[in-house]
Amino acid sequence: MKYRHPVLAAALAVLPLSGSLAAAKFPASMAGIWRIEKPVVAVRTADGEEPPLLPEAAKLYQRHLAQRQQGDTSYDSTTWCASAGMPRMMLLNSRFDLVVSPPYVAFLQEWNWWARTVYLDGALSSKPSAAPLVPPNAGPPPGAGGPPGGPAGAPPGGAAGAPAEARANFNEATGPMGLSRGRLEGDTMIIETTALRDTTLIDNSGLPHSDALKVIEHLRLKSADVLEDRIRIEDPKTFTQPWETLVTYRRQQGEIKEDVCLDRIKTGQPALPN
Repeated sequence: MKYRHPVLAAALAVLPLSGSLAAAKFPASMAGIWRIEKPVVAVRTADGEEPPLLPEAAKLYQRHLAQRQQGDTSYDSTTWCASAGMPRMMLLNSRFDLVVSPPYVAFLQEWNWWARTVYLDGALSSKPSAAPLVPPNAGPPPGAGGPPGGPAGAPPGGAAGAPAEARANFNEATGPMGLSRGRLEGDTMIIETTALRDTTLIDNSGLPHSDALKVIEHLRLKSADVLEDRIRIEDPKTFTQPWETLVTYRRQQGEIKEDVCLDRIKTGQPALPN
């Protein structure tokens, strides 16, 4: 498939191809363009309950809800085009291209060119992917001075554009998309993502998390055109116990197009797609 989007094309070019046995066994039928069937604003558990927040985290969440109701989203880094992080990126009403190229899998997001690399079967990186999967010379989005969201997920032009309370955390070793390791169990791809910074949110309503967050995904095809993602959240600093949520995606036709956050803001649209 040819991409009109130059950064996505460059990202695909750096993923090595493999003729290994692992590649032959990997469910390539998962590959393709997907979109969430029911966009998530306030995530709920698989049983339809509110996530089991600890008292201090519950207070913070209520503060976020109150701020949002008043039109104040300064606590949400996506409003200045930083990464939505994980698992929020998988809950957005935006298409993504799931690229299968063992020993890697890539999730190439339509929104603001963000990407996540999953390292399969021991093909690990010692550092989290702190920025989108973009080669150094791929170039910035139109109208921006650097990679989407700025280096390591900071606002365009660096951390100076962020609210003061968020600014101190942009130089952490962790990245907004974390470090994702994957493996296969039967027809299910299991992805464990760690090393996530606590400056992102779990969903669009402002559900917080800590730097102890671990996200475990179980992805499988329910049918040729429906992909299921059972997402387990483990964060003992934020929640009383681990919990799961379930989302599904429908296969899309066509190709990934540009959806640049700065362009949205310039034209009076929300930074994130609704």
